[in-house]
Amino acid sequence: MKHLRLAPPAIAHTATRLFFGAFALFILSQFLISKDNIWDMIFYTTVIPTLLWLLNQQRQLPCTLLAQAEIRLLLLLFLWLCLSMAWQPQLDEKLAIRFLRHTLTTTLFILSATMFFYHCPRPSITWFWHAAMVVAGIAASLSVALFFGSGPHPGQRLEAIGQLEQSILGASVYGLIGIIALFHLARTNTWRARGGYGALYAIIALLICLTYSRGPLLAFTLTSIGLLVALKAWRLSLVMAAVLSLLLIAMRSIPQWHAAIEAYQHGIVSRGISYRTDIWLHTLSQIAERPLLGWGAATPFTLPLDGLTIAHMHNLLLGTLYYGGLVAGGLLSLLILRLIWRLWTHCQGQTRILLLALLGYSLLSVATDNAKLIMSPSPFWSLFWLPLCYGFATALRNKREADSQGDPA
Repeated sequence: MKHLRLAPPAIAHTATRLFFGAFALFILSQFLISKDNIWDMIFYTTVIPTLLWLLNQQRQLPCTLLAQAEIRLLLLLFLWLCLSMAWQPQLDEKLAIRFLRHTLTTTLFILSATMFFYHCPRPSITWFWHAAMVVAGIAASLSVALFFGSGPHPGQRLEAIGQLEQSILGASVYGLIGIIALFHLARTNTWRARGGYGALYAIIALLICLTYSRGPLLAFTLTSIGLLVALKAWRLSLVMAAVLSLLLIAMRSIPQWHAAIEAYQHGIVSRGISYRTDIWLHTLSQIAERPLLGWGAATPFTLPLDGLTIAHMHNLLLGTLYYGGLVAGGLLSLLILRLIWRLWTHCQGQTRILLLALLGYSLLSVATDNAKLIMSPSPFWSLFWLPLCYGFATALRNKREADSQGDPA
């Protein structure tokens, strides 16, 4: 990985500089800070105040964003989910207030992420992504080292440090950084940089495997293959396939490692599909009872299965249909389709490939886990909303720059 400056590139405007530092700190610290209240307070006490100051300094930016169809669809979707509580059966007042509070915080995060990628200088954005890779690499290495140092028993799932201790969500967020590392690995020409990006990709792949999370592993594998094909990185693909094959052959030739591989395969297969089919069929039956309007955004979801209580649908689209009906599901689908169209028309070359890969990875990840678009500060923001905002803001920025270059004035 190429050398990373400890300090980000200088930003002349004070409000922009402070906002950039606050938002970058919030995203990067999730890999290392385990205390929820501390990480949440970073958002509430640094990101939101600096965002409001920046908006006060750049008053034309909110008008620019509100003029975009994606922002209008998003706000309409959130408004509909809030209104859905009006026909929710047995509405709990505390749950309703909590949902409204989470709607506000999620909206502020989306606005922050969009402003971050749209307004901050491009060199600063590049620094941010490389800093994210460095911090994620350190946190992943520590997580793997602590896992093996604890003497894990067969089938034990790795729990990463920081906010990413939840196996599935944590693996998904790390996978997002891994896809970015693979993109840079396919583009770089220096051996030193290749070694850094390759090592980061490998440690993230190992971490995902050790979480025994099949959904993130499948999303990570499919997106990696699609990215390599789209970039036409045939030589890198052959090298990666050869290294993986040689590694598996070497491990199987050692009795201890062979037994570990067999135990891992058994652990993956024995868990089946973790009741996903039962959960999705039950969710579809619930949706069929109130298909148009949904059950309401603050309606608890519970499904008893074999002594367990399933608390959510493990699918973002099904969750949106359950809470907000076909209206909410349609708005979400239109938002995603509109974003894909914008990325295709206003981004070119390898930038388009990366943004579509990140969007595709996020959509694959939420197809087997996560059920709510709106929640309090959570790594889910980094998994789903951050890539969407990155793609949207980059495409909008490209259009702005193309329009300014075409303006005779």
